[in-house]
Amino acid sequence: MTLRMLVGSLALIAGFGQAAASVITPADFGSAAQVQTFDSLPVGGSADPLVLNGVTYSFSPGGHYILAANPVNYVCISGNCLSNAGSGASWIITLSTPVDRVGGYLTGISDSLTLPGTDVTYYDVNNVRIGGTFHPISLNGTASSPSFFGFESAANEIKFIRIKTDASFGMTLDNFTTEVLAPVPEPSTWAMMIIGFIGVGLIANRRRKKIVC
Repeated sequence: MTLRMLVGSLALIAGFGQAAASVITPADFGSAAQVQTFDSLPVGGSADPLVLNGVTYSFSPGGHYILAANPVNYVCISGNCLSNAGSGASWIITLSTPVDRVGGYLTGISDSLTLPGTDVTYYDVNNVRIGGTFHPISLNGTASSPSFFGFESAANEIKFIRIKTDASFGMTLDNFTTEVLAPVPEPSTWAMMIIGFIGVGLIANRRRKKIVC
C-alpha cells in the first residue's frame, strides 16, 4: 500500500508546477508587474534599436518613433508611446532577464483602420517558440480602443516577443508590462519532501508494531 502511495505521489509531482502557457488579461498582472512607458523620451525619430530599462526594441522596416500623447490617428495609453512605420512591420522585443508574464497595448495607425493580420509570438531563452501557436490581434486604429496582448509561461520563461503585422501604416506600442512570479518549488523538491514524509511514516508505523508486540 505504501509503495502504491509513493508511485502515485511521484506521478502527480511529475506534472505539478508545470504551468501551461496561456493568454492573459491586464487584470492577471500582480503588484510586482513592471510597466514600461515612453513618456521620458523625446518626441520624434530615434535610432534603432531602442534600449530602455533592460528591454531592447528592434523594428523593421522603418525604425521607430516616439509619439506625443494621443496625436491624430494614433493612440497612446498614457503620455507618449512608441511607433514604427512601413508595411509588413515586424518588432522584436528582447528582455535582458526572462520573465513569466508579458503584455502591452497595440493600435493600428490611421483613423478607422482595423488590422486583423497581426500576430504576437513568444520565445524562450533558447529562441524556441512557447505554446506552439500564434496570439492573433485585431488592431483598432480609431484612437479609442487599443488592443491588449498578454501571455504567461511560468514553466518556460519568456525572453523574446515578436510582433508581426501586415499593416500598410504600422502600429503603436504603449505600457509594455513584464512580471516575474514568485518561485515555485521544483517537482524534484516536492518529490524529496513527500519521500521524506513517507519515510517518517514508515518508521513511526514500525515502532508502533514493535510496541504492540
